[in-house]
Amino acid sequence: MKSGIGTTVADYNRAHPELTLTVGPGIKDQILIKINGRLDLETSTHLKPILDSIIKTIPAGGLLTLDLERVDYISSTGVGLLATILVQTIKQSKKFSLARIQAPVRKVIELLGFSSFMNIESPDA
Repeated sequence: MKSGIGTTVADYNRAHPELTLTVGPGIKDQILIKINGRLDLETSTHLKPILDSIIKTIPAGGLLTLDLERVDYISSTGVGLLATILVQTIKQSKKFSLARIQAPVRKVIELLGFSSFMNIESPDA
C-alpha cells in the first residue's frame, strides 16, 4: 500500500462514518478497497474525491478493485460513481474491477445496463 493512502482513508472514515473504507491486501500495482455502507447520493459525493486521490497513486496498467461485499444498497448515483471511476481509470491507462457484489446491488447494476461494460469478478473469485 502506498504510504499516504492509509492516512487518507483513515481521515475519510473519521469524517464519514456512514460509509467506511478499508484498504485490503493487494498485489503489486493493485489496490483493493473494501467499502462498507450504502452507496447513495450523499455517500457517493463524499467518496469520489478519495477515490480520485487513490487512483492517482496507481501506476499505468495497475488495478483498482472495489470490494462491495458490505454494500447492501446502491442508488443510480452510486452506479454513476462507479461508471465515472471506470472512465477515469481507462483514461489514465489503468484497470478497474468490482468484486464480491451482493445480489441486490448486482441487480441494480444490471438493471441500469452497466454490467455489460464493467469488469465484475465472479462471486467465487
